[in-house]
Amino acid sequence: IGMPPTVSSVLAGSLAERMALQYPNIKLRFVDAFSETLLKKIQQREIDFAIIYDHKTHHNLRIYPLVLENLHLVMNPENKLSNSESVTFEEMTSETLVLPSSEHSLRRLIENVASTENVELKVSIDTDGLTTLKEMVMRGIGSTILPLPSVLREVNEGAVCVTQIINPSITRKLLLALPIDRPCTNASLKASELLRMQVKQLVESGTWSGQLLIPPEEDEE
Repeated sequence: IGMPPTVSSVLAGSLAERMALQYPNIKLRFVDAFSETLLKKIQQREIDFAIIYDHKTHHNLRIYPLVLENLHLVMNPENKLSNSESVTFEEMTSETLVLPSSEHSLRRLIENVASTENVELKVSIDTDGLTTLKEMVMRGIGSTILPLPSVLREVNEGAVCVTQIINPSITRKLLLALPIDRPCTNASLKASELLRMQVKQLVESGTWSGQLLIPPEEDEE
């Protein structure tokens, strides 16, 4: 099962736990990588399916929309904006940011919004490691932009604060991608079904901030 790091940090553990309870004979292997790499691994038959962020290339794939997630500004608790209910994109120009490199789809999304809004963001450090991003924020080196689930533990511990980005908001569409050039195994089908259930529960509970895209008829299957 392939997942981007921001997704695996919230989904991998809970999915493994449910799989162990319901299907103890199925052996799991998780692969953390960017969406582009995960797509290649599906084509090369290195993984059975993957969660990816919306991608232009969907050849030989069955795509199931999961969630349109909201991105948040993640800050050190001592940041002057930490008590704000929301922050506009333009207000973020005063923030020192630590972000993924330009190879990362999240960085490209943020830069595209900045270009559209005709604002320039102040990025001090590039790093593709999720753990490193959060460490930089906790040390007060800078703020970052991430989906809520990837920092939920740190928020609950009081290590970081999050606030909603508005005018405009930043969203990403999360998809489940399965190959169509080969049959899915029963194990991969069971795992993908449980995965969709986990996403649904996380969104409905508010743990995953965003709009659920799983059709009701799919929930009932």
